[in-house]
Amino acid sequence: MGSIAIKKTLGVIAALLFLASLVSYAQAPIGPSVPLGFKATKLASGLTTPADGVKGITSALFLSGDGPFGHDLYVARSDNGKIYCVSRSGAGATEFADVGDFPVGVAFSPYDSFGNYLYVGRAMVAEWGVVRVDPMGNVENFANVAGTSGLAFAPDGTDYGEYLYAATYWGSGKIYRIDSTGTATEFKESIPGQSRYLKFSHGDAFGTYLFVTEINSGKIYKVYPDASYELFADTGIGAFSIEGLDFSLGGAWGHYMWVGDAFGPNAGRILRIDPSGNVEEWATGFGHVADIHFQPGGKGGFTMYIVTAGTGEVWAISKA
Repeated sequence: MGSIAIKKTLGVIAALLFLASLVSYAQAPIGPSVPLGFKATKLASGLTTPADGVKGITSALFLSGDGPFGHDLYVARSDNGKIYCVSRSGAGATEFADVGDFPVGVAFSPYDSFGNYLYVGRAMVAEWGVVRVDPMGNVENFANVAGTSGLAFAPDGTDYGEYLYAATYWGSGKIYRIDSTGTATEFKESIPGQSRYLKFSHGDAFGTYLFVTEINSGKIYKVYPDASYELFADTGIGAFSIEGLDFSLGGAWGHYMWVGDAFGPNAGRILRIDPSGNVEEWATGFGHVADIHFQPGGKGGFTMYIVTAGTGEVWAISKA
């Protein structure tokens, strides 16, 4: 091949590579977008492999006040079976405990009878689906149920009783009720589909009820203390979509339910749902929002914290 032909060939290749880079750049994520008046701050990253990363998030401050777990955030990283402690100051994440077997739900108890522990739901196990971790990071089996996903403690003084509620994972939608001794009983045989994450509302316009996300339909169900249920909201996303949720308690956030869009072409959105079940898109671009947690503090009264399973990040969203 002559030098002119070689130059032409190289020129074509260079042009194709340039066009490919433009396409790649155009398709690259542009980062999170939150409404005017709010800001998003990345607190930690790198908590993932190419598969699922961080799945659950909680803190001791919201339920238990100051104590041995401090004011930090605790997140479950499913792909390596570990719990990480994340500083709210943005200092990053440090390994706290190794619980194994795809941890998902994390919760602290408001009841003295459950002690000072972090409770963790493990999804890919046939037994001991719930373990607990002490402030030093020591892990012990707690409830002998099959794989669990979301965990939530019933608020004090309600008809739900002093129990830890656990949703099943890759199961029939069952919900278990666990007492302080670790004894688990079936609370709800099934919601329609597969239960994934659950959370109790705090009163106000939502009342005090148990809400459950259903992964196969993108729907959210309200479950009453007698285990009856009703459809609360349909996000319209469809199959394999939503996971974690939480409720805001006023201030700059108002009184809403907030849900993460975890899978599919529009993953990375945060949805806001009013007490009547009306759904709207509130934020975009975060990358597979797996769970949401509100904590007192910050401008506007509260700060929203989220974990992104696909990108392995922890974000704080607050009033600007």
